[in-house]
Amino acid sequence: MKVKLKTVTIWLGILLSIVFAGLAFYGIDWRKTGLALRAVQWSYLVVAFALMWAGFAWRTVRWKRLLDVGRAPDDAIRFGDCFSVMTVGYMANNVLPARIGEVARAYLVGRKTRMTKSFALGTIVTERLADVLMLLLLISFTLLTLKLPPESKVIATSVAWLGFGCAAGLISAIILRPTVARLVERGVRAVGLGRYAARMSDIADRFLRGVSCGGSLRTLALVWMDSFGIWVASLYMTWFVALACNLEVSVTQVLYVMCYVNLGAMLPSAPGYVGTYQWFCTHSLSAFGVEKEKALAFSFVSHVVWYVPLTLLGLLLFLRERLSWGQLTAAAGEAEAPQRSLPA
Repeated sequence: MKVKLKTVTIWLGILLSIVFAGLAFYGIDWRKTGLALRAVQWSYLVVAFALMWAGFAWRTVRWKRLLDVGRAPDDAIRFGDCFSVMTVGYMANNVLPARIGEVARAYLVGRKTRMTKSFALGTIVTERLADVLMLLLLISFTLLTLKLPPESKVIATSVAWLGFGCAAGLISAIILRPTVARLVERGVRAVGLGRYAARMSDIADRFLRGVSCGGSLRTLALVWMDSFGIWVASLYMTWFVALACNLEVSVTQVLYVMCYVNLGAMLPSAPGYVGTYQWFCTHSLSAFGVEKEKALAFSFVSHVVWYVPLTLLGLLLFLRERLSWGQLTAAAGEAEAPQRSLPA
């Protein structure tokens, strides 16, 4: 029986979320967690919400910059359209499995413009690559400046090296884009699927062109600047949540927690990163002597700060666009269409 990769990913994500939730909740004194939640200072959360939306608006600017590569100024994509599509995509990631939101964004922006889905997906990969590299640089800074327990340092260092390795592989593919396209074509022909070779080569070329910002060094530099600003906004959002939860941690320690949690989010998980988010929060804060119950309360509050507003607004925009869940899942299916259309 043939098992789809997407199905395996979904069940693996659910399994990992259950395991991490069990680790996060093991031995918790829920009375202490409840007391920590009741002691939250809501005035700090107002600032955290504002910084969350500022960072999200900046993410929209960054994606718009990538989508506009090679387009005439009068043909540029509107900020409002980008914001709407991004919000719906993040909402889909929060409520649907297998990170369908990424494919949904490519589908929706393609529906609003004449852009190919493979190019749009390439720009989304560029975003993710920029985020991962920036997080790796920032966590490397914390590893040099903070005194961490050996276990935490080993885990963080391993994640950093793994991320750098994946990033190096993708950057190499971008630099060698024509060669990669030729290798894809030859590989498809080698397995006896010559009639699909040109199509698969073209998809790979357009995808890598989207990832590389069409070869525009200026755009790449601006994307890096955007990424730094986005994560600074996220850092101070997280710090204000820590203040709201009465945690005695420095900005640098919060930087480590933010990087650790967001790099951990790369693992397969249930929708909304439930379980994995809680464990990475509690485990990273334990490096600074934060009581597990207070750390868990922090994980709940910080989760709510970004999850609830993005999901609610995304649902409203989803309804305004007159979309259906079937369209989003069908969009994910279209992304797999080249693979499904090949004979077994």
